[in-house]
Order: sequence, then C-alpha cells, then structure tokens
Amino acid sequence: IMEYGSLKGKLPEALFSVSGIQQVSLKNNNLNDTLDMGNNISDELQIVDLQNNKIDNVTLSSEYKNDLELYGNPVCNKTLGQTQYCQLRQSTSGYSTSFPDCGSKPCRSDQKPSSLRSFRQN
Repeated sequence: IMEYGSLKGKLPEALFSVSGIQQVSLKNNNLNDTLDMGNNISDELQIVDLQNNKIDNVTLSSEYKNDLELYGNPVCNKTLGQTQYCQLRQSTSGYSTSFPDCGSKPCRSDQKPSSLRSFRQN
C-alpha cells in the first residue's frame, strides 16, 4: 500500500504475481501508461486499487476476477467508462483477514490466534 505518493510510470506485471499478495493499493499517485497485470496473477490477490492515477489503457487478463478499481483514470473517460472498474465505490466498513499466530500448527495453550485488520479509505 502506497497511497497519495509520487509514484510514476508503468506498473510491472511481476507486482501482481508475488506469492501471497492480497492487495495492491496505489491510488492517488502518478502511475501512467498501460495497466497490464499479466497472465500469472497471484491466486490470493483480492483487491487492486489504482484510483486517481494517469492510466490510459488496460489489458485485462481473463484470469483476474476480483476487485479492480480504476475510477479517476483517463481510461475511464474512454474504453472502460461504463464498466464496473470505473465506478466510484462507496466506502466500506473495512477489509479484514484473520491470520493465526501459529501457522498451520495448533496454538500452544498460552497462545491465541490473532487477527490483522486494515481499513480501506476512499
């Protein structure tokens, strides 16, 4: 997550294939050119939020079926304007995922699973 930064340029396809990645949130930067997520997208990737950048073209892989947010990019004024990718989303209460402290092994009696909670803000 790196929002409201000064990132510029084209996103590398490899970013979306990192094992274990669940969210890419780079909204409100200066990312531009074509968004191409490639054909090797991580199965765990749930959210790609690239709102308010300068992306002017998108190559969509049929492999990615989860949340892609492109509102506020030039591509939404052209080819993808009426698609779900370019619709302004209502703020949600958050996105949460539980991660046990102990991995796949049972916790010891003095340990409890914990949860990591992060909130998306629009």
